[in-house]
Parts: sequence; C-alpha cells; structure tokens
Amino acid sequence: MGIIGRVSNVLAPANNGSVKSMERPDRLHRRERKVNLRSDLVYLRRLVRYLRPYRVQLVIGVIAGLACGAISGAFPKAVQIVFRQLLESDKHPSLWMVVATSAAIPIYFAVRGATGFINAYLLTAVGSRALRDIRLELFGHVQQLSMDFFVRTRVPTLIQHVYADTAMMRESMIDLAVDVVKQPITLISAICVIGYINPWFSLVALVLGAACLIPVMYFGKKVRGSSQRERKYASGVLASLHETFSNVRVVKAYLLEGRQNRRFTGVVNQQLRNQLEIKRQRELLSQLIELIASLGIMGAVIYVYVTKTKFSDFLAIVTGFYMMYEPLKRLARIHHQSQQALVSCERVFQLMDGLPTVPDVDGAVELKPLRREIRFDNVSLSYVENRPALRNITLTIPFGTVCALVGPSGAGKSSLVNLLLRFYDPTSGRVLVDGQDLREVKVATLRQLIGLVTQETLLFADTVANNIELGRPGASREEIVEAGRRANAHEFIMAMPQGYDTILSDRGQNLSGGQQQRIAIARAILKDPSILVLDEATSALDSESEQQVQKALAELMRGRTVIVIAHRLSTVRHADQVVVLDNGRIVEIGPHRELIEHDGLYKRLHDLQLSET
Repeated sequence: MGIIGRVSNVLAPANNGSVKSMERPDRLHRRERKVNLRSDLVYLRRLVRYLRPYRVQLVIGVIAGLACGAISGAFPKAVQIVFRQLLESDKHPSLWMVVATSAAIPIYFAVRGATGFINAYLLTAVGSRALRDIRLELFGHVQQLSMDFFVRTRVPTLIQHVYADTAMMRESMIDLAVDVVKQPITLISAICVIGYINPWFSLVALVLGAACLIPVMYFGKKVRGSSQRERKYASGVLASLHETFSNVRVVKAYLLEGRQNRRFTGVVNQQLRNQLEIKRQRELLSQLIELIASLGIMGAVIYVYVTKTKFSDFLAIVTGFYMMYEPLKRLARIHHQSQQALVSCERVFQLMDGLPTVPDVDGAVELKPLRREIRFDNVSLSYVENRPALRNITLTIPFGTVCALVGPSGAGKSSLVNLLLRFYDPTSGRVLVDGQDLREVKVATLRQLIGLVTQETLLFADTVANNIELGRPGASREEIVEAGRRANAHEFIMAMPQGYDTILSDRGQNLSGGQQQRIAIARAILKDPSILVLDEATSALDSESEQQVQKALAELMRGRTVIVIAHRLSTVRHADQVVVLDNGRIVEIGPHRELIEHDGLYKRLHDLQLSET
C-alpha cells in the first residue's frame, strides 16, 4: 500500500493563525441605527418589488380594506338611524318594523366581516409569499458569498438574518398590509360621520387624533432603538446555544456546564429586560391613547347634557369616538411595527447587497480535467493587510503525482489549498491549472474537478446513500453502492438497521470516526475528481480504523493528482515531492529521502517526531 495508502485528509477551511485573526463580531450588531427617512424609503421601495408578482391579490385585498374601513367608519350613522327609528319616532313601531330595522345591524356586520376577511386573508397571503421569496433569495445569495465572509461572520448571526429577521419582516409587513389601508379609512370615515351628525365634534375628533400623534412619535423612536437591541440580544442567545451544543463533548469533558449556564443566563436576562422595555413602551402608548379617547367621550357627555341632545345623536357620537379608538391604537402599533420591520429590512438588504470577493469574471471559461500540471506562480496571500500568509510561492505539481505539504502550524499549508479551491484569490501571482489562470475560469467547473476529504468529516442528517450521492447528485443506487464498496464501507453500511437508507444523526455522530471517514471517501470516489486534496485523513483514528481508511484512500488516490497536507511525516515517505513550508515560504522541496539527507527543517521535524514516538 505504501505511503499512497497512508496519505491523509484535507483542508479545514482557513485553518491557520492568519484566518483566525479575522474573526470578529458582525459589525451590524455594533451600532444602533438612527432614523433615516431617505434610507427607509429605499428599503420600502425594495420591499414593494417583491409584492409585484402578487399584485392582483394585493389590489383586491386593498379594495376590500378600503370598503371595510368605509363601512366601519359609517357605523355611528347606522346606530343613529336605528335608534331614531325605534326610540324617537312619533309613531310606535310595529314588530315587523323593529325586526326589519334591527336586522340592519347583523347585515352591517356580515358585510363588514366579509370585506375584512378578504382584506386580511389576501394581504396575509401576499405578505407571506413575498417574504418567502426574500428568505429564499437571501439564503441562496449567502451561499454564493466568498469564504472570507464566512470566516468573519458567526453562524448564529447568519441564522438570525436568514430566519429571525425575515420572520420579523413577515409579521410586521402582514400587519402593516392589513391595517395600513383599512384603519386610516375607518378613522377618516368615522370623523366625517361625526362631523355630519355634529360639526363641533368632528373638530374635537381631529384635535384628539392629532394629540395621539405625540406619544406615537415619541415611543416610536424608543421602540426602534429597543428593536435594534432585541436583534442583538437574540443573536447572542443563538450564539450561546450554537457554541454550547456544537462543543458539547468539550463542555462535558471539562465540566463547563456551570460556566455555559451562567453565560446563557446573562444573555437571556439581557434579552428579557429589553423585551419588557418594549412591552412597557407599547402598553404605555395604548393607555395614553385610551386616556385621550376617554377625554373625547367625557366631552360628548357634557355637551349632550348641556345642549339636551337627542339620545340617538348622543349614542352615535359616542359610537363614533369608540370607532376612532381602535384605528388609533392600530395605527400606533403600525408605527411601532414599521420601526421594527425597518431594522430587520436594513440587516436583510445589507446582507443581500454583499458581493462575492471571488466572483466569476465576465467571459469566464469552463475548466477541463487536469492533464499536465498545477502551478503556483510567484503567489502571495494576505488574509489581513500587511500580514502575509504566503510569500512568493512558486511550485509545480505534475499530473498524476503525489505532493505532500508539511511544516509547522501556520506555515501556509491550508492557504495553498485555499488558493487551489479558489476560496481566496492570491494577493499577487497566479494559480494555474494546465496553464489556465483560475481567476479566468468558472469557479463551479474548478471545484467539480477537486475532491476534498477533510480531517473533520462533515456528514448531514440524512441517509447514508444521500450523503454519498452528494459527490455526484443524480447518481444511481448501483453507483452509490459501488462507491461504498471501493471505500471499504459497504460491509458496515449493510450492517446498519436500514443499510444505505439509514438516517445519520447530526454530523454523523452515530458512526465511529473511521466509518465517517470512509463515507466521505465514498463520496469523493463517486465524484471521480481529477485532483484530490487530503488533510490528515487518518490522524484522529485508532490503528484499526486507520488501516481500513488507508485501504479506501489507496483506492481513491489511484490515477489522480494528489495534494496531501500532513503533520505526521511518516505518512508522506512515498510522496513524489515533499514541500516544506515555514512562515509562508517554501524552505525545502524534494523527495523524502533527499530531505532527510539534507540537514534542514524537514529533518528536524522528522527527528523530533521520531524521538516522540
């Protein structure tokens, strides 16, 4: 089997010190957003674009809302007519007159309910579909962003944007869509009806409505700041959960449960205090509006007493003030929700506006399978300005050979592979495949040629067959099984409860390390890449598992160009060339035997590992 059978496993993306230095909290959470009418209008116009495919339902819903608002506002007049006919008529009404007149009330509510239902249902459907489209577009867009974005952005922050922020936009937009047409029309029609009954009260209604705007605007600004903090605290809760559950073995092994509980309690308490603050502001606003509305009713009672107004007029005016109360409350809530929605809009659209730093250029060509060589031509790479991870690397890897990359941690081994996979573009120099600059080829065709087997095997919570099929989507069951056989995995897969249809747990934790690795190798075999990248594929395995994985690797490596990132030098003895990196530079290059005879870094590392063994 030789060293070809022993070579190890691939690239954990950006695994050196330079990349770690880039990790920092998302800048979107570092500042609270100030109200900016111009940018708010920009976000609203962008939202409207997502409503256009559903404009027919939107128009019908809006018309129904207008009708519902007008009918609601006319209710005081209906009350006046009914009670004037029944209680203030000179003639005593007959039973049929009472039945016919009182029947107007349920008829009124039936028409109002029908228009309200059409308004609420259609606008909810439009809002839900539009926000679904935004969420799908955002998720697809984020996946297209370059690796540097994912290095500097925490996973919980992305979940917050793609799920929680779009959910907030959905809830707020639906309520806004339902109320923004109906409630103003209800309010206006109620004021007009009150004015028709008694012009003085329409003036009082306008004054009270204007008075309600003062607390609405005041608390609206506060809600906006609280909503920004709510997003930050919610992201902190997600981050704490993700950190704890992703590292549960370390948490248990080091007895960190208490520490994690304290950290989680801290962020949850912060979120609770902010949520209570938002609730306090909303309830205070609601009570203030009730107080202002009650002043109008008090004025109506005094006016009726002084002027000896008819009971039907009095009841109509009080009903009118009551009909104004609900729209005022809803409009106040709309203002609050709009502030929350705009905070989420800003986050979502800022993320959607992000561009890949490693894009396909115009006129990018498809890359053909490797036939001659991979060449790094005077390549330098800096993840952070003035802190180079690679310095003037020139290296040729001929087709069909095994090239081992060795050196201390942070020497630049993973960075070379990052450039080959075009997770990053070089700061200077070129990476060439058969003479083709990788910046001029389609990224998808490049990565299709490369098989990646990482030290930390990544499996999905899906069936074994589907995890293998990821190597070549659409492969037949026979091809999947054959890949499993060649990866020395078929026997243990068939011993599982449902064989290839067994569903794996999250990250494949119901498998041993060796089993996980062999499924990953089966995936790479099915992909059939012309270039194979391995990064200590057997370093975390016991001896028995390592032997089984080595057999699978030997099958996988046959007839391919292989790049091996190795820390254990015993695994690279039969590589065609060993490239020794230190501090981002190539310090030695040659076969194992020549490097051992040369008293350099490779020999020192070899002797050190030998003495430790």
